[in-house]
Amino acid sequence: MWDTAHAQDAFMSHSFQHILIAPDKFKHCLTSMEVADAVARGVWKSQCGATWERSAIADGGEGFSEIIGNALCMTKVTARARDALGRQIYADYRCGYVEREVLAVMEMSATAGLWQIQSDERDPLHSSTYGVGEMIRSAVNSRGAKRVLLGIGGSATNDGGAGLAAALGCRFLDAEGNELAADPASLHGKLAVIDRSEMIDLPPIEVACDVENPLLGTTGATAIFGSQKGLSPEQAVIAEAVLARIVELLDAEDLALRPGAGAAGGLGFGLMAFCGGELKPGFGLVAETLGLKEKLSHCDLVITGEGSVDAQSLHGKAPVGLARMARAAGKPVWMICGRADKEFFEEGSPFDRVFVLLDREPDIPKAMATAGELVVEEIFEALESRETPSGSAARP
Repeated sequence: MWDTAHAQDAFMSHSFQHILIAPDKFKHCLTSMEVADAVARGVWKSQCGATWERSAIADGGEGFSEIIGNALCMTKVTARARDALGRQIYADYRCGYVEREVLAVMEMSATAGLWQIQSDERDPLHSSTYGVGEMIRSAVNSRGAKRVLLGIGGSATNDGGAGLAAALGCRFLDAEGNELAADPASLHGKLAVIDRSEMIDLPPIEVACDVENPLLGTTGATAIFGSQKGLSPEQAVIAEAVLARIVELLDAEDLALRPGAGAAGGLGFGLMAFCGGELKPGFGLVAETLGLKEKLSHCDLVITGEGSVDAQSLHGKAPVGLARMARAAGKPVWMICGRADKEFFEEGSPFDRVFVLLDREPDIPKAMATAGELVVEEIFEALESRETPSGSAARP
């Protein structure tokens, strides 16, 4: 643990009465609710006398639909779909009445997520977002959705939303009118016509997006995120050419330049161009839905968390968004994370105290295996060392 430049002595001696526990997930380790539960156990174990409230958070990545669905008491729906490589899977999303209309909440990672693809299977040129379109079709045709919230992030794809569009009725044709599979390898050098005449009618789609990259160029989807999905430099040239061809045929250069168009391998662009989707900051949608502003008004300490914290966290990540909200409301913020780039915290950090699990347990596999208990002990020791009121909190 260390205190950042923002920490004030008053925060260190003040006895907290009510704590808002609002972490994001520790990727490949703990869900956001598991992190929240571990923090709550640490608060209870400290016998510090504080009450607490758990409110797991997310941006547009994994956990988005579950967190919003639970907050709105929505029903879990399971639909047949395809993963990024075209294999049949079952994907969950949430559905329910909100303001007298059916709202569907889903995340692209449920079908086209990188987490579902083994490292030796990654093949973005033969991968697509078809399964995302299948989820939307299910929500519209089977559930009568009048509005869709879709979180995008953590994709295994780089298809610009072509697969999504194909699942919704769009046809990708060569010069002879033959239909092409909607993946970059099939479209490269052959795509001549994009026929949207048979696409299904779609309700408004709001897209939770946690990056600001455009679709093309040196800061675009392929250049920035392609290698982590398995694209070699030679394959990246092909993927970029396919995205540029789609933009050309749709006459959508303006959309390709918009912040977030490059999110999820260009799915941000595809949702705007094919579906009329509106990109919004992922954390902003979550904060509004969960009523975080109101929750902040009733607490005097915020404890948030994320698996890894570095300079990238400044660009739309949920814990930083929450910390900024808390600071504007005059509330101290603690961050607990698996690993951290300490240079990130030297200047301009939004957090007052930072707890890093790898400082406590440097063996990475062991730290991941025991992350929940490490969180408990970090929070317990931090609160136990403080001046605290008499009495104890209720058991979580």
